[in-house]
Amino acid sequence: MGAAIVTDSRLSNYSELGPALGVDSRRGDAQLLLGAWQRWGLGLFDHIEGSFAFALWDPTEGRLVLARDHLGDRPLHFRADSRGVAFASHPLPLAPLDDRRADLERIVSYLAIEHESGPASFIASVSRVEPGQFVIIGPGEVRARAWWTPSLDPLAWSRDDARLAVRAELDRAVRDALDGPVIAAQLSGGLDSSLVVESAARQRQTGQRLVAITATADRRDPADTHRFVDEAAVAADTARGFTGVEHLVTISPAEPPIAALERLFPSTQRPLLNVCNLGWMEATYDAARSVGATTLLTGLSGNFTVSHEGSSRLAGLVAAGQFVRWWHEARAHRASGGARWSGIADMSLNWAIPLPIHRMLDRLRHGPRESVPLGFLRRGHPLVRATLNRTRHTVEDPRFRPGDDAALVLRELRFVDLGLANAGVRARFGLDPVDPTGSRRLIELCLRLPADHYFHDGRPRQLARSLLRGRVPPRVLDERRRGYQGQNWRHGIELGRDSLIAEIDRAGADPDSAALFDLAAIRTHLINWPTEGWDREDQVQRYRRDLIRAIGALRFMRFVREGAS
Repeated sequence: MGAAIVTDSRLSNYSELGPALGVDSRRGDAQLLLGAWQRWGLGLFDHIEGSFAFALWDPTEGRLVLARDHLGDRPLHFRADSRGVAFASHPLPLAPLDDRRADLERIVSYLAIEHESGPASFIASVSRVEPGQFVIIGPGEVRARAWWTPSLDPLAWSRDDARLAVRAELDRAVRDALDGPVIAAQLSGGLDSSLVVESAARQRQTGQRLVAITATADRRDPADTHRFVDEAAVAADTARGFTGVEHLVTISPAEPPIAALERLFPSTQRPLLNVCNLGWMEATYDAARSVGATTLLTGLSGNFTVSHEGSSRLAGLVAAGQFVRWWHEARAHRASGGARWSGIADMSLNWAIPLPIHRMLDRLRHGPRESVPLGFLRRGHPLVRATLNRTRHTVEDPRFRPGDDAALVLRELRFVDLGLANAGVRARFGLDPVDPTGSRRLIELCLRLPADHYFHDGRPRQLARSLLRGRVPPRVLDERRRGYQGQNWRHGIELGRDSLIAEIDRAGADPDSAALFDLAAIRTHLINWPTEGWDREDQVQRYRRDLIRAIGALRFMRFVREGAS
Protein backbone atom coordinates (compact mmCIF):
# COMPACT_ATOMS: atom_id res chain seq x y z
CA MET A 1 0.00 0.00 0.00
CA GLY A 2 1.39 3.40 -1.00
CA ALA A 3 1.09 6.83 0.54
CA ALA A 4 -2.37 8.39 0.83
CA ILE A 5 -3.30 12.04 0.92
CA VAL A 6 -6.24 14.31 1.74
CA THR A 7 -5.82 17.87 0.55
CA ASP A 8 -7.54 21.24 0.45
CA SER A 9 -5.43 23.19 -1.99
CA ARG A 10 -5.06 25.55 -4.91
CA LEU A 11 -1.62 24.89 -6.37
CA SER A 12 -0.57 27.72 -8.65
CA ASN A 13 2.33 25.98 -10.43
CA TYR A 14 0.44 22.82 -11.39
CA SER A 15 1.19 23.29 -15.09
CA GLU A 16 4.94 23.19 -14.37
CA LEU A 17 4.74 20.56 -11.64
CA GLY A 18 2.89 17.96 -13.71
CA PRO A 19 5.47 17.58 -16.49
CA ALA A 20 8.32 17.62 -13.96
CA LEU A 21 6.72 14.67 -12.14
CA GLY A 22 5.36 12.84 -15.17
CA VAL A 23 1.82 13.37 -13.83
CA ASP A 24 -1.14 14.69 -15.80
CA SER A 25 -1.81 18.09 -14.21
CA ARG A 26 -5.52 17.71 -14.99
CA ARG A 27 -5.81 14.87 -12.48
CA GLY A 28 -5.81 17.39 -9.64
CA ASP A 29 -3.69 18.63 -6.78
CA ALA A 30 -3.85 15.40 -4.78
CA GLN A 31 -2.06 13.41 -7.50
CA LEU A 32 0.51 16.18 -7.92
CA LEU A 33 1.22 16.30 -4.19
CA LEU A 34 1.54 12.53 -4.00
CA GLY A 35 3.95 12.58 -6.92
CA ALA A 36 5.93 15.38 -5.28
CA TRP A 37 6.10 13.37 -2.04
CA GLN A 38 7.32 10.26 -3.83
CA ARG A 39 9.96 12.30 -5.67
CA TRP A 40 11.20 14.69 -2.99
CA GLY A 41 9.78 13.60 0.38
CA LEU A 42 9.84 16.50 2.83
CA GLY A 43 11.71 18.49 0.20
CA LEU A 44 8.48 18.88 -1.76
CA PHE A 45 7.85 22.28 -0.22
CA ASP A 46 10.67 23.74 -2.32
CA HIS A 47 8.76 22.73 -5.45
CA ILE A 48 5.08 23.47 -4.78
CA GLU A 49 3.50 26.92 -4.88
CA GLY A 50 0.07 28.23 -4.02
CA SER A 51 -2.20 27.66 -1.03
CA PHE A 52 -2.58 24.25 0.55
CA ALA A 53 -3.37 22.24 3.63
CA PHE A 54 -2.84 18.50 3.41
CA ALA A 55 -2.60 15.36 5.49
CA LEU A 56 -0.38 12.60 4.10
CA TRP A 57 -0.03 9.09 5.48
CA ASP A 58 3.39 7.57 4.87
CA PRO A 59 3.07 3.79 5.49
CA THR A 60 6.78 3.18 4.99
CA GLU A 61 7.69 5.30 8.00
CA GLY A 62 4.38 4.82 9.82
CA ARG A 63 3.85 8.54 10.17
CA LEU A 64 1.26 11.18 9.40
CA VAL A 65 2.43 14.46 7.88
CA LEU A 66 0.23 17.56 8.24
CA ALA A 67 1.26 20.73 6.40
CA ARG A 68 0.09 24.22 5.46
CA ASP A 69 1.26 26.84 2.99
CA HIS A 70 3.56 29.75 3.84
CA LEU A 71 0.81 32.13 5.08
CA GLY A 72 -1.75 29.52 6.13
CA ASP A 73 -4.38 30.41 3.54
CA ARG A 74 -6.19 27.14 4.34
CA PRO A 75 -6.71 25.85 7.90
CA LEU A 76 -5.67 22.50 9.36
CA HIS A 77 -6.23 21.28 12.95
CA PHE A 78 -5.52 18.08 14.81
CA ARG A 79 -5.92 16.36 18.15
CA ALA A 80 -3.44 13.75 19.30
CA ASP A 81 -3.85 11.80 22.54
CA SER A 82 -3.57 8.28 23.89
CA ARG A 83 -6.57 7.18 21.83
CA GLY A 84 -5.06 8.23 18.50
CA VAL A 85 -4.96 11.14 16.09
CA ALA A 86 -7.76 13.04 14.38
CA PHE A 87 -7.44 15.95 11.96
CA ALA A 88 -9.83 18.32 10.20
CA SER A 89 -9.89 21.73 8.58
CA HIS A 90 -11.98 23.16 11.43
CA PRO A 91 -11.23 22.69 15.13
CA LEU A 92 -14.68 22.26 16.70
CA PRO A 93 -15.39 18.74 15.36
CA LEU A 94 -12.18 17.59 17.06
CA ALA A 95 -13.16 18.85 20.53
CA PRO A 96 -14.35 16.23 23.06
CA LEU A 97 -18.13 16.27 23.32
CA ASP A 98 -18.00 16.21 27.14
CA ASP A 99 -15.53 19.10 27.42
CA ARG A 100 -16.17 21.55 24.57
CA ARG A 101 -14.85 24.95 25.56
CA ALA A 102 -12.78 27.85 24.28
CA ASP A 103 -9.07 27.98 25.06
CA LEU A 104 -9.00 30.84 27.59
CA GLU A 105 -5.28 31.48 27.29
CA ARG A 106 -5.70 31.88 23.55
CA ILE A 107 -8.65 34.22 24.11
CA VAL A 108 -6.57 36.44 26.42
CA SER A 109 -3.71 36.51 23.91
CA TYR A 110 -6.14 37.51 21.16
CA LEU A 111 -7.61 40.34 23.25
CA ALA A 112 -4.11 41.55 24.12
CA ILE A 113 -3.44 41.73 20.34
CA GLU A 114 -0.47 39.41 20.52
CA HIS A 115 0.93 37.86 17.39
CA GLU A 116 -0.62 34.45 16.78
CA SER A 117 2.12 31.93 17.39
CA GLY A 118 2.30 28.43 18.79
CA PRO A 119 0.12 25.42 18.10
CA ALA A 120 -2.87 26.31 20.31
CA SER A 121 -6.17 26.92 18.56
CA PHE A 122 -9.13 28.80 20.00
CA ILE A 123 -10.67 25.47 21.02
CA ALA A 124 -9.25 23.79 24.15
CA SER A 125 -7.35 20.52 23.52
CA VAL A 126 -7.26 21.10 19.73
CA SER A 127 -4.02 22.12 18.01
CA ARG A 128 -3.43 23.90 14.73
CA VAL A 129 -0.71 23.40 12.16
CA GLU A 130 0.97 26.77 12.00
CA PRO A 131 1.42 28.57 8.66
CA GLY A 132 4.64 27.64 6.92
CA GLN A 133 5.08 24.50 9.03
CA PHE A 134 4.54 20.76 8.88
CA VAL A 135 3.78 18.43 11.76
CA ILE A 136 4.98 14.83 11.85
CA ILE A 137 2.94 12.47 14.01
CA GLY A 138 4.38 9.01 14.50
CA PRO A 139 4.85 6.41 17.20
CA GLY A 140 5.45 8.36 20.38
CA GLU A 141 6.11 11.72 18.73
CA VAL A 142 4.38 14.88 17.60
CA ARG A 143 6.98 17.16 16.04
CA ALA A 144 6.49 20.50 14.28
CA ARG A 145 9.04 22.05 11.96
CA ALA A 146 9.10 25.20 9.85
CA TRP A 147 9.54 24.53 6.15
CA TRP A 148 9.40 28.24 5.16
CA THR A 149 12.31 30.34 6.40
CA PRO A 150 12.84 32.93 3.68
CA SER A 151 16.18 34.62 3.19
CA LEU A 152 16.46 38.19 4.45
CA ASP A 153 19.81 38.87 2.76
CA PRO A 154 19.49 42.19 0.87
CA LEU A 155 19.76 42.29 -2.91
CA ALA A 156 22.14 44.80 -4.51
CA TRP A 157 19.78 45.60 -7.39
CA SER A 158 19.03 48.86 -9.12
CA ARG A 159 15.56 50.29 -8.65
CA ASP A 160 14.74 49.64 -12.31
CA ASP A 161 15.76 45.98 -12.05
CA ALA A 162 13.81 45.57 -8.81
CA ARG A 163 10.72 47.19 -10.31
CA LEU A 164 10.79 44.88 -13.35
CA ALA A 165 11.30 41.81 -11.15
CA VAL A 166 8.48 42.77 -8.78
CA ARG A 167 6.13 43.45 -11.68
CA ALA A 168 6.95 40.06 -13.18
CA GLU A 169 6.27 38.22 -9.92
CA LEU A 170 3.05 40.13 -9.24
CA ASP A 171 1.85 39.49 -12.79
CA ARG A 172 2.67 35.81 -12.41
CA ALA A 173 0.70 35.55 -9.17
CA VAL A 174 -2.30 37.38 -10.66
CA ARG A 175 -2.19 35.33 -13.87
CA ASP A 176 -2.27 32.09 -11.88
CA ALA A 177 -5.55 33.23 -10.29
CA LEU A 178 -7.38 34.16 -13.50
CA ASP A 179 -9.49 31.06 -13.93
CA GLY A 180 -13.21 30.97 -14.66
CA PRO A 181 -15.42 33.11 -16.89
CA VAL A 182 -15.88 35.80 -14.21
CA ILE A 183 -13.19 37.18 -11.91
CA ALA A 184 -14.06 39.56 -9.08
CA ALA A 185 -11.53 41.84 -7.44
CA GLN A 186 -11.79 44.05 -4.39
CA LEU A 187 -10.90 47.64 -5.34
CA SER A 188 -10.45 50.43 -2.80
CA GLY A 189 -8.96 53.85 -3.41
CA GLY A 190 -5.49 52.67 -2.41
CA LEU A 191 -2.39 51.23 -4.02
CA ASP A 192 -2.58 47.53 -3.12
CA SER A 193 -5.88 46.67 -4.74
CA SER A 194 -5.14 48.99 -7.68
CA LEU A 195 -1.96 47.04 -8.41
CA VAL A 196 -3.87 43.75 -8.47
CA VAL A 197 -6.72 45.03 -10.65
CA GLU A 198 -4.31 46.73 -13.07
CA SER A 199 -2.38 43.48 -13.51
CA ALA A 200 -5.57 41.45 -13.94
CA ALA A 201 -6.90 43.90 -16.54
CA ARG A 202 -3.76 43.51 -18.65
CA GLN A 203 -3.74 39.72 -18.43
CA ARG A 204 -7.38 38.65 -18.48
CA GLN A 205 -8.38 36.28 -21.24
CA THR A 206 -10.53 37.32 -24.17
CA GLY A 207 -14.17 37.16 -23.11
CA GLN A 208 -13.33 36.86 -19.42
CA ARG A 209 -15.21 39.36 -17.22
CA LEU A 210 -13.28 41.29 -14.61
CA VAL A 211 -15.52 42.99 -12.05
CA ALA A 212 -13.90 45.41 -9.58
CA ILE A 213 -15.97 45.79 -6.41
CA THR A 214 -15.86 48.72 -4.00
CA ALA A 215 -17.78 48.60 -0.72
CA THR A 216 -18.86 51.81 0.93
CA ALA A 217 -20.83 52.41 4.12
CA ASP A 218 -24.43 53.56 4.14
CA ARG A 219 -23.43 56.59 6.21
CA ARG A 220 -20.34 58.61 7.01
CA ASP A 221 -18.88 59.26 10.43
CA PRO A 222 -18.82 63.08 10.73
CA ALA A 223 -16.34 62.86 13.62
CA ASP A 224 -13.65 61.24 11.47
CA THR A 225 -12.01 63.89 9.31
CA HIS A 226 -8.46 62.52 9.06
CA ARG A 227 -9.16 59.27 7.20
CA PHE A 228 -10.22 58.37 3.68
CA VAL A 229 -13.87 57.55 4.35
CA ASP A 230 -15.47 57.21 0.89
CA GLU A 231 -13.29 55.50 -1.69
CA ALA A 232 -16.00 54.79 -4.27
CA ALA A 233 -15.37 57.85 -6.48
CA VAL A 234 -11.61 57.33 -6.57
CA ALA A 235 -12.02 53.61 -7.23
CA ALA A 236 -14.41 54.41 -10.09
CA ASP A 237 -11.80 56.70 -11.67
CA THR A 238 -9.20 53.96 -11.26
CA ALA A 239 -11.41 51.31 -12.86
CA ARG A 240 -12.23 53.56 -15.82
CA GLY A 241 -8.54 53.75 -16.63
CA PHE A 242 -8.29 49.97 -17.14
CA THR A 243 -9.52 48.37 -20.34
CA GLY A 244 -12.54 46.11 -19.96
CA VAL A 245 -12.98 46.43 -16.19
CA GLU A 246 -16.53 46.63 -14.86
CA HIS A 247 -16.91 48.60 -11.63
CA LEU A 248 -19.54 47.74 -9.05
CA VAL A 249 -20.19 49.80 -5.91
CA THR A 250 -21.94 47.94 -3.11
CA ILE A 251 -23.42 49.56 -0.01
CA SER A 252 -22.59 48.12 3.39
CA PRO A 253 -25.52 48.75 5.78
CA ALA A 254 -25.03 49.25 9.49
CA GLU A 255 -25.87 46.08 11.40
CA PRO A 256 -25.82 45.00 15.06
CA PRO A 257 -22.56 43.10 15.71
CA ILE A 258 -24.27 40.12 17.36
CA ALA A 259 -26.22 39.30 14.20
CA ALA A 260 -23.03 39.37 12.13
CA LEU A 261 -21.10 37.23 14.61
CA GLU A 262 -23.82 34.60 14.76
CA ARG A 263 -23.58 34.20 10.99
CA LEU A 264 -19.80 34.08 11.16
CA PHE A 265 -18.88 31.62 13.89
CA PRO A 266 -20.24 28.34 12.45
CA SER A 267 -17.97 28.64 9.39
CA THR A 268 -14.92 30.31 10.96
CA GLN A 269 -14.86 28.85 14.48
CA ARG A 270 -12.65 31.64 15.80
CA PRO A 271 -13.12 35.23 16.96
CA LEU A 272 -12.64 37.97 14.38
CA LEU A 273 -9.83 40.46 14.90
CA ASN A 274 -11.92 43.44 13.75
CA VAL A 275 -15.66 42.87 13.91
CA CYS A 276 -16.31 46.38 12.57
CA ASN A 277 -14.88 45.38 9.18
CA LEU A 278 -17.25 42.47 8.76
CA GLY A 279 -20.03 44.52 7.15
CA TRP A 280 -18.10 45.87 4.18
CA MET A 281 -16.28 42.58 3.72
CA GLU A 282 -19.53 40.61 3.52
CA ALA A 283 -20.98 43.22 1.16
CA THR A 284 -17.99 42.63 -1.12
CA TYR A 285 -18.43 38.84 -0.98
CA ASP A 286 -22.15 39.13 -1.72
CA ALA A 287 -21.47 41.35 -4.71
CA ALA A 288 -18.82 38.98 -6.07
CA ARG A 289 -21.19 36.05 -5.75
CA SER A 290 -23.98 37.99 -7.44
CA VAL A 291 -21.94 38.45 -10.63
CA GLY A 292 -21.12 34.74 -10.81
CA ALA A 293 -17.49 34.90 -9.67
CA THR A 294 -15.83 32.00 -7.88
CA THR A 295 -12.51 33.80 -7.31
CA LEU A 296 -12.08 37.11 -5.46
CA LEU A 297 -8.74 38.88 -5.90
CA THR A 298 -7.51 40.99 -2.98
CA GLY A 299 -4.40 42.96 -2.08
CA LEU A 300 -4.46 42.11 1.60
CA SER A 301 -0.70 41.59 2.00
CA GLY A 302 0.34 44.50 -0.19
CA ASN A 303 1.33 46.77 2.70
CA PHE A 304 3.99 44.24 3.62
CA THR A 305 5.26 43.46 0.13
CA VAL A 306 4.91 45.51 -3.02
CA SER A 307 3.60 48.69 -1.31
CA HIS A 308 5.72 48.49 1.81
CA GLU A 309 6.56 51.90 3.29
CA GLY A 310 10.29 51.39 3.94
CA SER A 311 9.94 53.23 7.24
CA SER A 312 13.47 52.50 8.48
CA ARG A 313 15.16 54.39 5.61
CA LEU A 314 15.82 57.60 7.55
CA ALA A 315 17.16 55.70 10.55
CA GLY A 316 19.40 53.67 8.24
CA LEU A 317 20.93 56.80 6.72
CA VAL A 318 21.72 58.23 10.15
CA ALA A 319 23.20 54.93 11.35
CA ALA A 320 25.40 54.77 8.23
CA GLY A 321 26.61 58.34 8.71
CA GLN A 322 25.08 59.47 5.39
CA PHE A 323 23.98 62.81 6.81
CA VAL A 324 23.84 64.76 3.53
CA ARG A 325 21.61 62.09 1.99
CA TRP A 326 19.55 62.07 5.20
CA TRP A 327 19.07 65.83 5.01
CA HIS A 328 17.80 65.66 1.44
CA GLU A 329 15.40 62.81 2.27
CA ALA A 330 14.18 64.41 5.51
CA ARG A 331 13.62 67.80 3.89
CA ALA A 332 11.75 66.22 0.98
CA HIS A 333 9.64 64.17 3.39
CA ARG A 334 8.71 67.30 5.31
CA ALA A 335 7.93 69.23 2.12
CA SER A 336 5.62 66.47 0.86
CA GLY A 337 3.55 66.64 4.03
CA GLY A 338 4.76 63.28 5.28
CA ALA A 339 5.58 64.35 8.85
CA ARG A 340 6.50 67.23 11.09
CA TRP A 341 10.13 67.74 12.00
CA SER A 342 9.50 66.20 15.43
CA GLY A 343 8.17 63.08 13.74
CA ILE A 344 11.11 62.97 11.33
CA ALA A 345 13.51 63.23 14.27
CA ASP A 346 11.70 60.35 15.97
CA MET A 347 11.86 58.19 12.82
CA SER A 348 15.54 58.98 12.36
CA LEU A 349 16.92 58.78 15.89
CA ASN A 350 14.67 56.70 18.12
CA TRP A 351 16.61 53.50 17.33
CA ALA A 352 19.52 54.94 19.31
CA ILE A 353 17.40 55.63 22.41
CA PRO A 354 17.09 52.76 24.92
CA LEU A 355 13.59 51.31 24.85
CA PRO A 356 12.66 52.23 28.48
CA ILE A 357 13.63 55.86 27.83
CA HIS A 358 11.76 55.84 24.52
CA ARG A 359 8.61 54.64 26.30
CA MET A 360 9.03 57.31 28.99
CA LEU A 361 9.32 60.03 26.31
CA ASP A 362 6.23 58.59 24.60
CA ARG A 363 4.27 58.86 27.85
CA LEU A 364 5.37 62.49 28.23
CA ARG A 365 4.22 63.28 24.67
CA HIS A 366 0.97 61.31 24.56
CA GLY A 367 0.09 60.60 28.18
CA PRO A 368 -0.04 57.19 29.87
CA ARG A 369 -1.08 54.31 27.63
CA GLU A 370 -1.31 50.58 28.24
CA SER A 371 1.64 48.77 26.69
CA VAL A 372 -0.68 45.77 26.30
CA PRO A 373 -4.32 46.66 25.44
CA LEU A 374 -6.21 44.42 27.86
CA GLY A 375 -9.52 46.25 27.47
CA PHE A 376 -12.19 44.74 29.72
CA LEU A 377 -10.18 41.76 30.98
CA ARG A 378 -9.77 41.47 34.75
CA ARG A 379 -6.15 42.33 35.57
CA GLY A 380 -6.15 39.98 38.55
CA HIS A 381 -7.07 36.87 36.58
CA PRO A 382 -4.12 34.41 36.50
CA LEU A 383 -4.13 34.17 32.70
CA VAL A 384 -4.17 37.96 32.34
CA ARG A 385 -1.30 38.31 34.84
CA ALA A 386 0.64 35.66 32.93
CA THR A 387 0.09 37.55 29.67
CA LEU A 388 1.33 40.78 31.24
CA ASN A 389 4.42 39.03 32.59
CA ARG A 390 5.09 37.39 29.23
CA THR A 391 4.73 40.57 27.23
CA ARG A 392 6.53 42.88 29.63
CA HIS A 393 9.80 42.40 27.77
CA THR A 394 8.45 41.29 24.39
CA VAL A 395 5.84 43.97 23.67
CA GLU A 396 6.26 45.42 20.20
CA ASP A 397 9.22 47.78 19.82
CA PRO A 398 7.99 50.97 18.09
CA ARG A 399 11.47 52.18 17.11
CA PHE A 400 12.56 52.37 13.44
CA ARG A 401 15.75 50.38 13.83
CA PRO A 402 18.06 50.28 10.80
CA GLY A 403 17.85 47.07 8.81
CA ASP A 404 14.77 45.82 10.66
CA ASP A 405 12.29 46.16 7.82
CA ALA A 406 12.47 42.60 6.48
CA ALA A 407 12.20 40.91 9.89
CA LEU A 408 9.34 43.22 10.89
CA VAL A 409 7.48 42.54 7.64
CA LEU A 410 7.83 38.79 8.09
CA ARG A 411 6.49 39.12 11.64
CA GLU A 412 3.51 41.21 10.51
CA LEU A 413 2.65 38.80 7.71
CA ARG A 414 2.22 36.14 10.40
CA PHE A 415 0.31 38.39 12.81
CA VAL A 416 -3.04 36.66 12.27
CA ASP A 417 -3.79 33.16 11.02
CA LEU A 418 -6.38 33.83 8.30
CA GLY A 419 -7.00 30.20 7.38
CA LEU A 420 -10.34 29.84 9.15
CA ALA A 421 -11.58 33.23 7.97
CA ASN A 422 -10.81 32.26 4.37
CA ALA A 423 -12.49 28.89 4.87
CA GLY A 424 -15.58 30.74 6.06
CA VAL A 425 -15.67 32.80 2.85
CA ARG A 426 -15.41 29.64 0.74
CA ALA A 427 -18.14 27.87 2.73
CA ARG A 428 -20.64 30.72 2.92
CA PHE A 429 -20.14 32.52 -0.38
CA GLY A 430 -18.64 29.92 -2.72
CA LEU A 431 -15.69 32.27 -3.30
CA ASP A 432 -11.99 31.51 -3.16
CA PRO A 433 -10.21 34.64 -1.85
CA VAL A 434 -6.81 34.88 -3.55
CA ASP A 435 -4.21 37.47 -2.56
CA PRO A 436 -1.51 37.79 -5.26
CA THR A 437 0.39 40.33 -3.11
CA GLY A 438 0.97 37.49 -0.63
CA SER A 439 2.38 34.93 -3.08
CA ARG A 440 5.46 33.19 -1.73
CA ARG A 441 7.82 34.20 -4.51
CA LEU A 442 6.72 37.84 -4.36
CA ILE A 443 7.16 37.93 -0.58
CA GLU A 444 10.60 36.35 -0.82
CA LEU A 445 11.65 38.96 -3.40
CA CYS A 446 10.23 41.97 -1.55
CA LEU A 447 11.78 40.90 1.76
CA ARG A 448 15.24 41.19 0.20
CA LEU A 449 14.84 44.67 -1.27
CA PRO A 450 16.51 47.32 0.93
CA ALA A 451 14.47 50.18 2.37
CA ASP A 452 15.68 52.67 -0.25
CA HIS A 453 13.63 50.81 -2.88
CA TYR A 454 10.48 51.67 -0.92
CA PHE A 455 11.37 55.06 0.58
CA HIS A 456 13.19 57.65 -1.50
CA ASP A 457 12.79 61.27 -2.61
CA GLY A 458 11.08 61.89 0.72
CA ARG A 459 8.16 59.55 0.10
CA PRO A 460 7.25 56.06 1.33
CA ARG A 461 5.73 53.28 -0.83
CA GLN A 462 7.66 54.44 -3.86
CA LEU A 463 7.96 50.98 -5.40
CA ALA A 464 4.17 50.70 -5.66
CA ARG A 465 3.89 54.26 -6.95
CA SER A 466 6.44 53.55 -9.68
CA LEU A 467 4.49 50.48 -10.80
CA LEU A 468 1.24 52.47 -11.03
CA ARG A 469 2.50 55.81 -12.30
CA GLY A 470 0.63 56.74 -15.47
CA ARG A 471 -1.86 53.91 -14.93
CA VAL A 472 -4.05 55.31 -12.13
CA PRO A 473 -5.30 58.82 -11.27
CA PRO A 474 -2.68 61.01 -9.54
CA ARG A 475 -4.86 61.31 -6.43
CA VAL A 476 -4.47 57.55 -5.87
CA LEU A 477 -0.69 57.95 -5.91
CA ASP A 478 -0.76 61.06 -3.73
CA GLU A 479 -3.31 59.95 -1.11
CA ARG A 480 -1.73 59.68 2.35
CA ARG A 481 -4.78 59.01 4.48
CA ARG A 482 -5.75 55.50 5.49
CA GLY A 483 -8.96 54.02 4.14
CA TYR A 484 -11.89 53.60 6.52
CA GLN A 485 -14.47 51.27 5.01
CA GLY A 486 -16.21 50.25 8.24
CA GLN A 487 -17.07 53.78 9.28
CA ASN A 488 -20.72 53.03 10.17
CA TRP A 489 -19.70 50.77 13.07
CA ARG A 490 -21.10 53.10 15.72
CA HIS A 491 -24.53 53.13 14.15
CA GLY A 492 -24.49 49.33 14.07
CA ILE A 493 -23.81 49.21 17.81
CA GLU A 494 -26.50 51.78 18.49
CA LEU A 495 -28.99 49.66 16.54
CA GLY A 496 -28.07 46.57 18.55
CA ARG A 497 -27.29 47.81 22.04
CA ASP A 498 -30.14 45.81 23.56
CA SER A 499 -28.84 42.58 22.02
CA LEU A 500 -25.33 43.37 23.23
CA ILE A 501 -26.53 43.99 26.78
CA ALA A 502 -28.49 40.72 26.64
CA GLU A 503 -25.31 38.92 25.58
CA ILE A 504 -23.45 40.35 28.58
CA ASP A 505 -26.24 39.18 30.87
CA ARG A 506 -25.99 35.65 29.42
CA ALA A 507 -22.23 35.70 29.92
CA GLY A 508 -22.75 36.30 33.63
CA ALA A 509 -24.09 32.75 33.97
CA ASP A 510 -20.81 31.28 32.70
CA PRO A 511 -18.12 31.03 35.42
CA ASP A 512 -15.22 31.39 32.95
CA SER A 513 -16.69 34.52 31.35
CA ALA A 514 -17.54 36.12 34.68
CA ALA A 515 -14.05 35.43 36.06
CA LEU A 516 -12.17 36.61 32.96
CA PHE A 517 -14.12 39.76 32.02
CA ASP A 518 -15.35 42.82 33.90
CA LEU A 519 -18.92 42.30 32.72
CA ALA A 520 -20.28 45.15 34.82
CA ALA A 521 -17.92 47.61 33.12
CA ILE A 522 -18.93 46.35 29.67
CA ARG A 523 -22.59 46.73 30.54
CA THR A 524 -22.03 50.24 31.90
CA HIS A 525 -20.24 51.32 28.74
CA LEU A 526 -23.14 50.08 26.63
CA ILE A 527 -25.80 51.73 28.78
CA ASN A 528 -23.93 55.06 29.08
CA TRP A 529 -23.24 55.30 25.35
CA PRO A 530 -21.43 58.60 24.55
CA THR A 531 -23.11 61.18 22.33
CA GLU A 532 -19.95 63.24 21.83
CA GLY A 533 -16.18 62.87 21.99
CA TRP A 534 -15.90 60.63 18.94
CA ASP A 535 -13.11 62.78 17.54
CA ARG A 536 -10.87 61.50 20.36
CA GLU A 537 -8.79 58.46 19.43
CA ASP A 538 -8.76 57.08 22.98
CA GLN A 539 -12.58 56.96 23.05
CA VAL A 540 -12.76 55.33 19.61
CA GLN A 541 -10.24 52.69 20.69
CA ARG A 542 -12.11 52.02 23.92
CA TYR A 543 -15.31 51.20 22.04
CA ARG A 544 -14.27 50.08 18.54
CA ARG A 545 -11.36 47.95 19.71
CA ASP A 546 -11.81 47.01 23.37
CA LEU A 547 -15.58 46.86 23.79
CA ILE A 548 -16.57 45.16 20.54
CA ARG A 549 -13.68 42.73 20.67
CA ALA A 550 -14.57 41.72 24.23
CA ILE A 551 -18.21 41.15 23.29
CA GLY A 552 -17.09 39.15 20.26
CA ALA A 553 -14.91 36.95 22.46
CA LEU A 554 -17.78 36.38 24.90
CA ARG A 555 -20.16 35.43 22.10
CA PHE A 556 -17.54 33.07 20.70
CA MET A 557 -17.11 31.38 24.07
CA ARG A 558 -20.87 30.81 24.21
CA PHE A 559 -20.86 29.47 20.66
CA VAL A 560 -18.22 26.89 21.60
CA ARG A 561 -20.06 25.84 24.78
CA GLU A 562 -23.31 25.37 22.93
CA GLY A 563 -21.76 23.76 19.85
CA ALA A 564 -22.41 24.53 16.19
CA SER A 565 -26.16 24.49 16.79
